[in-house]
Amino acid sequence: MMNFDVAATYTVFLRTIRDAQLFHGGATGNMPSYAPAFGNGLTLTEGSFMPQDLADPGWAAAFMLLVEYLYNFYGDERVWTDHYEHVARYIDFVAANATDPADGLFTYSRFGDWCAFKWIPGTKENSGMGGCYGLSPMSSAFFYAKQLDALQRAALRLNRPAEAQRWAAMLANVTASYRARFLQNETGTFSDNADGRGTQAMMGSQALALAFPDRSLLSTAERQIVGQALVNNVQAHGNHPYAGELSVTYIFSGLAEQHRPDIAVAMASHPEQPGWGFMVEQGATTMWESWYSDRYSSIGSRFHGTNGRFPTTTLLTVVVFD
Repeated sequence: MMNFDVAATYTVFLRTIRDAQLFHGGATGNMPSYAPAFGNGLTLTEGSFMPQDLADPGWAAAFMLLVEYLYNFYGDERVWTDHYEHVARYIDFVAANATDPADGLFTYSRFGDWCAFKWIPGTKENSGMGGCYGLSPMSSAFFYAKQLDALQRAALRLNRPAEAQRWAAMLANVTASYRARFLQNETGTFSDNADGRGTQAMMGSQALALAFPDRSLLSTAERQIVGQALVNNVQAHGNHPYAGELSVTYIFSGLAEQHRPDIAVAMASHPEQPGWGFMVEQGATTMWESWYSDRYSSIGSRFHGTNGRFPTTTLLTVVVFD
């Protein structure tokens, strides 16, 4: 949206997502992982609910994110007027069927932090698209919180104060639960090691914590600890983006907060794998789905500008920040 006028294109696509929601979930409000739905290999049996009927939270959040982007970039109030009820219906479905009854978090992960580079010293793990799965309860809970935050603000704009209060209360509960589950008291950092990537998963985990929509998650002192942990982890991995499509955008905003545009630029232009600079060195003119792809072989698509794959607007913020 920074480079092209895509208001009409995404206005139509939002309607496609809404139609896919109706096709997949009917009156329940459930979302598919893709739009158009085309069945998506999933069915929601009348009167029952199965975990495999859920979309990955980070993927389903694209509905809300596109509404937010169109509103923020073009000031078009109609997008929230047209789609508020549908986003709200999905969140109500999730809250009723899929959140943890103990703490209210939505941590189901189907695809996770997609295509994170799972580095093992001296090797390059490459198992086809199977290598792209990065289970991430933390990113799932993060995008659940982002949708609650967006709904709260939209409800206020649409003069629905009671609904805004309800979303705000749910967000406050999720914030407290997110902190309780993922903050490691002994280090002051966040941990999400669901898929065994260890310290590499820390990069995305710290970035998500810093970008959490409710800033009461962390005190000022705690933010500094988490921010420095992000910087240290990026540097420990040679300024490579060891993160997947859900969390990589927020690494740049985290580096901006730490006043480290030098690291952000080094990461964005790194000529070795994994990195966007490597893609350019390999002759890419578009962004690829997987960090594992090269000039001669492709894992996934060669044209995959998904959620923050190269966050131009954030990088510009970082460069100008100092």
